[in-house]
Amino acid sequence: MRSFFINVTGKSIVRMSGRDSLDLLQRISTNDLLLVKSGEKVQTILTNDKGRIVDVVSVIPHGFDNLLLAGSNPTPAVLKGWIEKFVIMEDITVTDVTADYYQLLVFDLEPNVQDFYSQLGGDFVFEKWGSSTLLRLLGDTGSIDSVIRKLGEWGIGKELPGLFEKYRISNGIPAFPSELSTTYNPLEAGLDGMISWTKGCYVGQEVIARLDTYKKVQRKIVRLRLEKHPGGLPAAIMSREHQVGLLTSASRLDDAEGLVGLGYIKTSFLQTADELSIRGGTEPVRVTLM
Repeated sequence: MRSFFINVTGKSIVRMSGRDSLDLLQRISTNDLLLVKSGEKVQTILTNDKGRIVDVVSVIPHGFDNLLLAGSNPTPAVLKGWIEKFVIMEDITVTDVTADYYQLLVFDLEPNVQDFYSQLGGDFVFEKWGSSTLLRLLGDTGSIDSVIRKLGEWGIGKELPGLFEKYRISNGIPAFPSELSTTYNPLEAGLDGMISWTKGCYVGQEVIARLDTYKKVQRKIVRLRLEKHPGGLPAAIMSREHQVGLLTSASRLDDAEGLVGLGYIKTSFLQTADELSIRGGTEPVRVTLM
């Protein structure tokens, strides 16, 4: 196995500065950020009042009153604007610093990656998505060439076209805007590990807690096997004459293995064994749960 990296420069990065920054972020996101006080990096989710996903961010502390937020949404204005919406009298300044940073995402991590990432300078954060871990490297844009050179010396190669997408989908990692958006909530997207059930109130908390307590999550993200690519995405997943889900991403594996996909399926259907298909072309595309 060999690790690879993909250049994701341009994903949202904002800086929150001011003595009230951490307190506000604690009140508007899903995870408990108290560990940030001791210098730890934490993934958390910004949700709206309906409990839907605005962004998934990694919080990187740069001192007591200075936080770097590395987002998943490719539109920095969304992340910046959402946080500023809640700033009233607090001592907080929110700045879009996306253009100041390169961002590289290392995937298919080998154990020895953790032995030398800190030698690169800049920032790093391990991002946990279910059973998979990605390493995000961030630093001054002017140093990206030297960092890429160093990664090459360590045997971490630049991704081949489509390799990360295949890895992401095969490992059930959601992405904006296909699986992460204000259409979905964190429980549907499998992001339970970024939610604190004990920290108290935050924006969207009542909705998310109610969905969990009363087992009312209507759909779940799942990995799917497809016979062939259905064409345009998203595509409705059908069971007989009823739509039971939505295919949101698809990537070709080896020719003999067909395609792998990600999508949302109604939780009530996951208990059945009915056949699934995607229609729209000359013939239905058969879909099976992985």
